[in-house]
Amino acid sequence: LIQQRIHSYQSMASISKFSTALLSVPNEITLAAANSNVNFSLMKFEAPPEFHGLRDALSRTRRHEAEEGMPHITARCLGALFETIIPQIPRITVAYGTRVSEICAQLQLKTQPTGMFADQAGADGTSIWAAATSGQHAIAMHLLSCMLARIWKPAEATSLWVELVERRKQEIFKDYNSSSATGISAIMAAQQLFNREQLSAWDASARSWLQTADTTKRFQQTQLMLIINNVRMPVNTSKDPYDSIISAWKSGLSAMESLLQGASQRVQDGAILLAISSWHLYPNMQVLSDLVKDIDMSDDLMTHSILTISTSGTSDSRDGVFWSLPLSRMRYYSPALVSERTLASDTSRITMEEFHIVVLGAFVSQWKTTCSDEIRCCKVIARIYQAYQGLLRGQQRPLKIPKWFNLIAAAAHRVLDSSGQMQAQYHKLLKLGSRRCGAFLHDPEYTPPTFFGLGYFHILVRVLKDVEARISFLRCSAVNRSMNAHSLVIRYKTEQMISYMYASVVPHCRTSHKRSADAITTPSAGHKRFAIGRRAKSEVSCFGVEGCGCTDPNITDCLCRDHNVRCTTTCHPNQECCYCPYPLLSFDCQGECSEMQRCVGCYNQDLIRHMEVGGEEVTLIHPEYLDVVDEYQFCIRQSEKQDPHTYSLLFGHGTLAAIYQIQPEISYDTYNQDVSNAPSATIEEIESVVYSDSFDPSSLELETCCDHWLGDGMVQTCCSLDALTFASELYGSMPGATVSIEIMAFPMYERAWAIYRQRLSTPSANPKRGMWWHSDTDEQATIPANEGPKSDWKSIADNFDEEIIPETLDDPKSRNGLKDPSSEHSHASRFVLLDGARMRLSRSFACVAWFDSGEFDLFVNQLNAVMALINGNSIYVASALLSDPSIPPSGTPITRVFGNLGRSEMSLLVPPVDPRLAELDLSSWKHINHSHFTGRLQDCFSSTSLHLTFTDSEDTVYLGNRGLRDRQVVFLEALVSIDDRGKHIGDLDILSMFSKPTFEVQKSCSHTPEERADVLLGCRLIAIDNWDEFLDPPERAAIFRANGNWQARLGAAAAAIQMGMETLVLSAKRPCLQCLKMTGVDMIIA
Repeated sequence: LIQQRIHSYQSMASISKFSTALLSVPNEITLAAANSNVNFSLMKFEAPPEFHGLRDALSRTRRHEAEEGMPHITARCLGALFETIIPQIPRITVAYGTRVSEICAQLQLKTQPTGMFADQAGADGTSIWAAATSGQHAIAMHLLSCMLARIWKPAEATSLWVELVERRKQEIFKDYNSSSATGISAIMAAQQLFNREQLSAWDASARSWLQTADTTKRFQQTQLMLIINNVRMPVNTSKDPYDSIISAWKSGLSAMESLLQGASQRVQDGAILLAISSWHLYPNMQVLSDLVKDIDMSDDLMTHSILTISTSGTSDSRDGVFWSLPLSRMRYYSPALVSERTLASDTSRITMEEFHIVVLGAFVSQWKTTCSDEIRCCKVIARIYQAYQGLLRGQQRPLKIPKWFNLIAAAAHRVLDSSGQMQAQYHKLLKLGSRRCGAFLHDPEYTPPTFFGLGYFHILVRVLKDVEARISFLRCSAVNRSMNAHSLVIRYKTEQMISYMYASVVPHCRTSHKRSADAITTPSAGHKRFAIGRRAKSEVSCFGVEGCGCTDPNITDCLCRDHNVRCTTTCHPNQECCYCPYPLLSFDCQGECSEMQRCVGCYNQDLIRHMEVGGEEVTLIHPEYLDVVDEYQFCIRQSEKQDPHTYSLLFGHGTLAAIYQIQPEISYDTYNQDVSNAPSATIEEIESVVYSDSFDPSSLELETCCDHWLGDGMVQTCCSLDALTFASELYGSMPGATVSIEIMAFPMYERAWAIYRQRLSTPSANPKRGMWWHSDTDEQATIPANEGPKSDWKSIADNFDEEIIPETLDDPKSRNGLKDPSSEHSHASRFVLLDGARMRLSRSFACVAWFDSGEFDLFVNQLNAVMALINGNSIYVASALLSDPSIPPSGTPITRVFGNLGRSEMSLLVPPVDPRLAELDLSSWKHINHSHFTGRLQDCFSSTSLHLTFTDSEDTVYLGNRGLRDRQVVFLEALVSIDDRGKHIGDLDILSMFSKPTFEVQKSCSHTPEERADVLLGCRLIAIDNWDEFLDPPERAAIFRANGNWQARLGAAAAAIQMGMETLVLSAKRPCLQCLKMTGVDMIIA
């Protein structure tokens, strides 16, 4: 069948050549024919049958535009203008039409709410169908538009189209003036006027189709982009825009036609790769690099074709296929600026989940001083998340974890759990974030703590919940750092003990208590513990107890002597008494010690027993041998004969466990030491902690990435993570939406919508961090009021609905008719315009504008009246426009509808200032009954629907790009109209309805279905069963019966508010007539 179609197109091509030959008559006759009044651009061809699937999928409005409107004129004129230089492409026509119809068939399986956007919803195949009904040459022009739209931005592509058309016209007139034979169609096309808006719309339709097809053919497209990313070659080297584009286009057409014929091709430049990515026809590939890789693209349309690509000889540092051209028609007054665009994985559109992986890469790029392996960093994040989940399952009260961390952890798991093609894609996105997005979260001038602060030893020690695990970790860290371990000592504290204890860092030589058969002791090495013996007198002492009469005044400097007890083996484990005339006793308490008050002997004995871990020796030190200088320094000696040593904190947690190092003298400047001077943990040390069974992540301060990071860097990062969470929540309820990866080139914290929350006040420079950062003492950690944040930073992930409205954006006092949300009479407190609700919608639109475009940073207060945003293949609509007026928008304030307006600019739809309802028709009196309500709720408005129209009023949003010929963002005045059986009822401003004090929604109640249906009002209500009755309302309360019809209910509620009625909307799911309050209500929407 395909071969038959190809022969058919070849026959048509022969006829076309013959016709062209017939028309190649003397130029005088040709020009006379061209000046005739026949508008050849409206001529239509029978579309190839392969495109009929597209025809069936188009909406009636789009199909009419493609066959009769400006898209058809553009396609026909462009096809005629370039007809003589277009190669024959019968196989491409068959394959491309089949692919387009296949994509449309898959899209039709998906349903979505469209409401008033029904005419704009669906895939934008307008330019494709316009080309298909304008001849084979017009199809080739559409393929060119896809190539340009793939790699160039809208304004750039439009400028290139203008140059192509102008240069082609010049060629035609040059041939005519040189007396060369010229076809009538070419002359006629050259005399047509092409305006920028026309060419811009042509580009916009192709651009929207690319986004749609990319999503549908995601598997092959991703695989192709992974290959292209390693190619590194230009489309071609020509610097003339016209020659370069025509050469790339014809090269792509010829190569693709040969591939479809079954002839293998070898990539000579990037043109064929650009064509493949633009036309979604995927030949099997053989990639020549270090190894020869055969890649099956799984495309049924190209099973017999092989494209050979060599990557071994590419020396350019740029990834992918790149194209550099001068753009002389983009600005009104400017030299031709050379612009370069690249087709690679980092120039594609990605999903929000993939965007999280890029952010993850940017996040871990800050940790390169500790670990440059991104995958290793991901494993640490995944382990921290796993530990958090273990705590959540075991705790009675919820553990507060910022949502941004859940997003980052989910991205890490996605990278680690992926395989095959998706693993390669994710790794490239991770590398992209790490390599190029270091300034996305905060200014690179600021260096955040690595691994959420785990690079600090005091935090590493703190997250270990077991004291022995802390000691073991500190010992390993000291040994691995090749320190002079004999000059170090560990000071630590347990929950059971009030005073500090000490431990050796490395084993010390000691004499074993075991003897050999010949009674010779064998030397051994082991760790030692040291404790400060108890010196203060207990309420219960051993004085007078039998065996405890050691009161010889010659005994000095002994713990036993201080407590009037006889020297024991407890205090003297080495059998050396302090000149005591009595032999050492093995002390046993006589039973007079209570659990709360023990004698010194019992205390010291318990202390030793508690410290004897793993056979380590324990030595008691007299308290007078310890001199604590401050919290971070102490002097100590083990006996009277030993010289004291001064120890200063080296690293660790000053109050839990830390390593102290011998210093030559006492320092009196410990509080002025900077945190940067402290040693940092290695990745191996961090891993040993997080993978430990003793790891407890609840001590991490994730809210600020680290509890000891202050200043602008922390504020910027928190702002970026706050914005990330907001955007993720927003896009989470918009399936199918993609984002531009180009946003990673701009700092997120500088976006107007990202700093919408009240910013923290920040110091001009990072404050000095004293030695107190080794501890958790609140008093020491307090920041002076003039040096730190003046308000708490809370993640929007945990308080998504709590907005802080800057006074510069919106003054709550300036709103007229604002309802008090605390009023007990309000039925719709959730819909009252708490200023944050409308501002949250504006912020959401600003967020979407930036993510979808990759560049447009709109001010929030510019968008207060916006009800929809359209860009690419997406219509982002305020959710309230697509749902019943009694149901609050679920999850987020915006809903995505798949579709577009066919415009190149980003369009912001706003309602007119004062929309009007239809005038009252006095002749409609015969339709007005105003019957009494019988209690039956039914839908009397099944023919009512909402529609979208435009008033032709447009305003350009100034973005600072002065001198551009093309607009980038525009406000379009749009009317949401309500129609019934083809009759126009009126135009509505739906969003403002929710801010009116006359609008109420019935509260939910506990009445049973029988009670809810019981009518107590009797004949007090008038039933409204048609629009004539609504527009000429009765003098008493009425009930609009459109049960289950959300469009009619929404339109009636908005119309009633515009008519000044007190309006009550009954619940859509559980309407209750029992709860009706008649006081002050004019219209009830049922």
